[in-house]
Amino acid sequence: PIHLPVSLPPSHICVCCLSIDRATEDDDASSFQEISPTAPRRRNFHLLIVFSQISLWSPRLPLGLVDLLFQVAKEHGGIMRFIQVSCLGASVSSPSRMQRAKAAAEEAVFSALPEATVMRPATMIGTEDRILNPWAMFVKKYGFLPLIGGGTNKFQPVYVVDVAAAIVAALKDDGSSMGKTYELGGPDVFTPHDLAEIMFDMIREWPRYVKLPFPIAKAMAGPRDFMVNKVPFPLPSPQIFNLDQINALTTDTLVSDKALTFQDLDLVPHKLKGYPVEFLIQYRKGGPNFGSTVSEKIPTDFYN
Repeated sequence: PIHLPVSLPPSHICVCCLSIDRATEDDDASSFQEISPTAPRRRNFHLLIVFSQISLWSPRLPLGLVDLLFQVAKEHGGIMRFIQVSCLGASVSSPSRMQRAKAAAEEAVFSALPEATVMRPATMIGTEDRILNPWAMFVKKYGFLPLIGGGTNKFQPVYVVDVAAAIVAALKDDGSSMGKTYELGGPDVFTPHDLAEIMFDMIREWPRYVKLPFPIAKAMAGPRDFMVNKVPFPLPSPQIFNLDQINALTTDTLVSDKALTFQDLDLVPHKLKGYPVEFLIQYRKGGPNFGSTVSEKIPTDFYN
């Protein structure tokens, strides 16, 4: 790993940077180097950031990294494109700390680099996602799924491959996406209950729910959120009873009516059925071809 000079809790963030040389006849095609103001010019930088504590999101966290990248972009000529991956629902008035931090980072990006492109993906669905996988694991362990707030809020989950395609499309265009913000939501609007029904169907378990009002869910998540910055060691990060995520569920997260979307990048996002959610078969009881409700999946004339 290559460490960036950003003041962040070391136990709560892992930063890995990779710099790739443009291939020449005199040197290797790739090398690892620390990003610094004195680094050689004409390099393509790829930055991977993994946050282990979502509830620690605050404006200083993404802004510190954004400021560093601005410094690199300005002092090392030849950087033609800057794409900021934000999130759908980013707003300075959001009840979620993460969404407020994302909005602040967007503002900082456009202030320093007006030609930047901002992508706002909705909740992403994929092999290692942080929604269907935690739900399935919770169901396998406890036999039910809690629906926070009754599971009635609306959102537009999107297949992660479509988000990657949008980023690549923006990089390859003629510059028409520069200075613009794209909201990347899936083709269908879901409630958590709707999405959970797809999950239960794929893992072949009987759908069982427990509806939790917001006050109760916040009370359950509150102690951990209070203690996380009080103790000198990292606490486990819950995927369901996370106070910041619970706060985000209090509002709908939908693509705006006049927003630029996949269609403006000549892309059509996948529906969340079939292959995009097929990875959930790993949670079927007895193996991918079985499951608790397998008897309902086999035609009545199968054994005739």
